[in-house]
Amino acid sequence: MNISEWLETADRQTIMNVKSRGLRMSTEDFIDTLSHMGDVMSLRKLHRKVAVTRVILDMEEGQILELAEIVKLANRYCAKHCPVSGQIAGMILQKCMRWNMCSRINVGSRIIAYRRLPMSSEEE
Repeated sequence: MNISEWLETADRQTIMNVKSRGLRMSTEDFIDTLSHMGDVMSLRKLHRKVAVTRVILDMEEGQILELAEIVKLANRYCAKHCPVSGQIAGMILQKCMRWNMCSRINVGSRIIAYRRLPMSSEEE
């Protein structure tokens, strides 16, 4: 399912219902984040996907964050009953890499970090 296509066809109430499932962010930020996303398997647990993607979008171009920092920032957007774990964030970040939002870099032997890539002109 392509999220940006779903966003174009969904009515405002449907969007608000999906947003209310565990996210703490403005509707404008929610819609902006969805517009940058590509294909996902389903809308199930979309709040986690949106939270991690929003962290990447909020990063400066070239900024590097470790996975633990990304998880901490993503959980600020999530309700307490549905947090993002490191494993979940890693899987979502793989999607973000496919959407050309970030790249993975190895900082140390067991430390993984992600660098924000420049946005292409079609996404701006």
